[in-house]
Amino acid sequence: MCRILAISLSVHWAVVFAAAAIRSGGMPGDGIRPDAPAVALCVAFALVSVLFAWAAACESFGEGRRDVRRLSLTAAVIMLTAAIAAGRPDGEAAMQLAGLAGTYLLLRFEGEEASEERETDRSSVLAQRIALDAAHISMMARLSGRETNLSES
Repeated sequence: MCRILAISLSVHWAVVFAAAAIRSGGMPGDGIRPDAPAVALCVAFALVSVLFAWAAACESFGEGRRDVRRLSLTAAVIMLTAAIAAGRPDGEAAMQLAGLAGTYLLLRFEGEEASEERETDRSSVLAQRIALDAAHISMMARLSGRETNLSES
């Protein structure tokens, strides 16, 4: 569940920041030349979008998930904080920042639960293996007709 959720959230944020990059840079055919801050904002939003797409790809293949996810969330928070400080007129950046905080908390706690489940799974597999070995030793002793003490082996 954690993997599907992380991939979905990464793709969602990649699309959100790609749309923000398109909006902040202006449309190519509208004839208005954007100024330097608008271009910088467009490039920064596009970079954050690429980072989230990279996080989704890493989550799909299972390599370096935490580092890329942390990097993309950090870059997004920095970008949205800069957008709020620059005085974007709408409250969209603040809502996105709250959504990113929720995403971070969700992925963090979901990852901790998954790691706890893996630890308990290892102990149950080990217990099953020990029980299987004891049953095998007991069966072999009965088939051979000799008594064996399980504590010796």
